[in-house]
Amino acid sequence: MAKLYIHAGSHKTGTSSIQKYLFLNKKWFSMHGFYCYLEGPDNKPHRGNHSWWFDHSKLKEQSAYLRKGFVSSISRFSERYDNVVVSSECFSWIFDAPHLEKIAKELKESFDEIEVIFYIRRQDRHAVSHYQQAAKSFAEKEFYSGRNGALPDLDDNSIKYLDYYEKLLLWEAAFGRGSVTFRCFDDDVASRGVVSDFLLCLGISPIDRPQDGERANESWGWERTKVFRILNELGVRHQSECGQVIKSFLNDEGKLLPSAEEAYEFYSYFKESNKKLAKSLGYKDQFVCFEEDFSFYPKFSCDTFDETSANQALLNLSKGFLEYIKAKG
Repeated sequence: MAKLYIHAGSHKTGTSSIQKYLFLNKKWFSMHGFYCYLEGPDNKPHRGNHSWWFDHSKLKEQSAYLRKGFVSSISRFSERYDNVVVSSECFSWIFDAPHLEKIAKELKESFDEIEVIFYIRRQDRHAVSHYQQAAKSFAEKEFYSGRNGALPDLDDNSIKYLDYYEKLLLWEAAFGRGSVTFRCFDDDVASRGVVSDFLLCLGISPIDRPQDGERANESWGWERTKVFRILNELGVRHQSECGQVIKSFLNDEGKLLPSAEEAYEFYSYFKESNKKLAKSLGYKDQFVCFEEDFSFYPKFSCDTFDETSANQALLNLSKGFLEYIKAKG
């Protein structure tokens, strides 16, 4: 009886930390009866979020799609292991119901049981963190729309990603009612550690587990985020040689934040959907899914250049570019 665990995201909820842990502790998981699926199309293990298995070319207009070969690749291990776990936040980009139902049907031919695990954050907090990722990632840059500020536009794309109740319905329609677990990435999970929480979802005790190491894929600071959003428009990626040099000169302190009023207005769009989600998940208070404390945010937004910050960013950008030119001779 093989069981498949799909850790499907969401983005910016400790996914990179979980994926790093799976990669570094394959033998430990094997001792507990789990196979950590890390294979790519080349049949070799890779560290990362399995983005190589996903086609993002139609993400902005439609959905991400799993590439041909994924199902057959992961299904090979159903005959050798009782439990198989795969982790990729790219699953969160799938919005195409027929495609998801097709994938589910094919996986069920090899796995007797499938459990899908999502971590979710309150919509405003998720949007702030995920939108900042657009400074690093092409997918986020293409998916979200909006000015170079703290929050994306509340458009069709951000709504279909952040409406968790509709996401629950989408995935349950494909994999079956009761097969999808939603975990709130709140202060309790953060204090416990998302890796420990994930192990509990797998039925593994986190006591005496190998240590995590450093946190992965941390968000950037204020200046670095805003400058690289602009550089991305010019085709300068932070992974490039030029981008790496420039990044080292940009200030990495502070965070882009909307005002408390702006954050609440963004979150409010999802309140009715969140009530339905809470009821579906069996919360004791069927009208509360997330705590509504907005004291984390400032009274006034801090996501816009003023004369001083713009001049400092331009100075640091110029220093980085001149250093790159100097290094290239």
